[in-house]
Amino acid sequence: MRKVISALLAALMLTSCASYTVDRGLESIQVPVYGELPSTKLNDIEAEKALDAERQRQEQELLDAAAAMEEAIVAKEGRNDYPHDLSQLEYPHVYRPADSQSVLDEAFTRVDVLLIPLGDLKLDGTRITSMANSVRDLGFEFIALTGSLENQTAFAVALGMDAVTLTGGTICFTPSLKSATSSVASFSLCPGKDLDLMVLDLFDDADFSLDLDIAGWIDHVSTKSDAGIKAIDALDSQSADGQKILALSSSEPSSLDWSIFTPYEYRTRHSWAISDHLSTLGYSDSYRATHFSEETDSGVTLAAGGIHERMDALYSQGLMEVSSSTLALSGLSDQEIQRYATAATYIVP
Repeated sequence: MRKVISALLAALMLTSCASYTVDRGLESIQVPVYGELPSTKLNDIEAEKALDAERQRQEQELLDAAAAMEEAIVAKEGRNDYPHDLSQLEYPHVYRPADSQSVLDEAFTRVDVLLIPLGDLKLDGTRITSMANSVRDLGFEFIALTGSLENQTAFAVALGMDAVTLTGGTICFTPSLKSATSSVASFSLCPGKDLDLMVLDLFDDADFSLDLDIAGWIDHVSTKSDAGIKAIDALDSQSADGQKILALSSSEPSSLDWSIFTPYEYRTRHSWAISDHLSTLGYSDSYRATHFSEETDSGVTLAAGGIHERMDALYSQGLMEVSSSTLALSGLSDQEIQRYATAATYIVP
């Protein structure tokens, strides 16, 4: 009996002891909550890597932006835009929106040239755009512009051709520009064939807004002949002998147009100094060379009041004139002083 009681007491003691130990053990165990894990070295390394990656991304964005800006600057400088303040323009100024380098047929080199007298009166953007659109696709290798510098540069930009602005005017072109001075531009048409182009603007709108009779107008215009001849001599002296074209806008008509048989009653036989001087220098009047006579083909490029004259002309040396014509342009030929463009086609031998 004693043995039974001892065994029971031992069992009770073990059960109590085991229960105490498990309960106390569970109370002493602390299970960590996820999200509140203590920081480790691995976490620090990964966070630093993320910061480095973001820093590198931002640096690359800055580099890309800088490169894009540099490309834009290079492109603009390569185009050589006209300055906003045209008084800062230096001659010659080569404007390169197209970077054209066309090569003409070496065996049969044909050149089409257009002269557009834009005048001194400022033309608005609508007129400029209208004229540029009307001539852009006509296939001229050269388009010479006279008139105010503001009109010239606005037209050149609207046209979108490469252009070189000289002191006397602007030449828009597609052949390769070899060289240019302030007065003369030299072009390579094809291997072995070069051509010099010059522009001179002697026209003054005020000469045709005066209330003068024909005799008074002739006297007034003639007072400017000497200055015009000096300008032509200075220009011609800067061009080399060979093939060349002079695009001229003048307030003075051509002697070749004046006779008593023309449709204009005010005309008589008259010697106009500038056209006579160009003849002595060896220049050929392209319009007169390609038309039967002044009696049937007047080629008027200006109409102001009672005066109807060919004030804008293309002169050439060393070329074969094929044809010449005048061209009405919307925005130019519908003004109070009506102006017309003149075109000519040449063969370069």
